[in-house]
Amino acid sequence: MPLEGITDDLKRRRLTLLYELYRRNKQGNDGALQYAAIALGREAGTPDFEFDKARLIEDGAIERVDMPPGYVPEPELYKVTAKGENMLREAGYELLNEN
Repeated sequence: MPLEGITDDLKRRRLTLLYELYRRNKQGNDGALQYAAIALGREAGTPDFEFDKARLIEDGAIERVDMPPGYVPEPELYKVTAKGENMLREAGYELLNEN
């Protein structure tokens, strides 16, 4: 497989995870990226999952949810940023509540 194809597959995998987190947040679920991965049939905590999470954070697509001092949720909670929503839009995902 050409390198471009591998890169495209990795990007598609991240976007699928990002969209599942976005969809879950819009439906009122928590922002646990791990649960979004599990909903997609992926295992949380694997090197692939950690790679995707790190890249989504690095790209500015997700950010940790601020919690009150002293409260540490397990698992960590994330929200999709405006940049993340734009990434989904550019990739052709239909965002909820948009006309």
